[in-house]
Amino acid sequence: MGHARVPRGTKAKRRRQQKLADSTSTLERLVTRLNAFAPRGEPPLTSSREREAREVERILESLPRRLEYWKLPRGVVDRFNRLARKAPVILFLSDGTEFRGVPMIGYLNGNGLVLGALWDALQHPHIKRVKRCSRCQKWFVDRTRNNGAKRCSLACTWRWWNRTRRRNRRSKRQRH
Repeated sequence: MGHARVPRGTKAKRRRQQKLADSTSTLERLVTRLNAFAPRGEPPLTSSREREAREVERILESLPRRLEYWKLPRGVVDRFNRLARKAPVILFLSDGTEFRGVPMIGYLNGNGLVLGALWDALQHPHIKRVKRCSRCQKWFVDRTRNNGAKRCSLACTWRWWNRTRRRNRRSKRQRH
């Protein structure tokens, strides 16, 4: 019996990417909100919003490499619960003219939005695809097949792969 043929053309690649994009919309929502509310770099934290956004970042960074579903580390659970106590949500049923009775969640501030997105993302099986760009410190969803992206975009990769790095790489190759 032969092996099943794995599609490798550009159409197949687009289909895989679209399938992954459809399945990672929850993670994209988290990344969008994190990048909007969390400051980049390491400036002194001035507002409670920035401190709480940093706390969400620490939760994501402290997730283990191999995460078992529903077996989060104690530190992650404690951090999340501490933040959740500060960001209450409002549960209500919509009373619009067209749709009535749809369950809704409202947040009192931006931190609640970020925390709500984290809540959804922690239930997602691909939560480890949420990464931070080593170049610009922006959050992104890794859509590569092997989950090995280090930077958020090709532009960041080219900025990282500068003349000095290329020169050092060339000199290392010549020595071997």
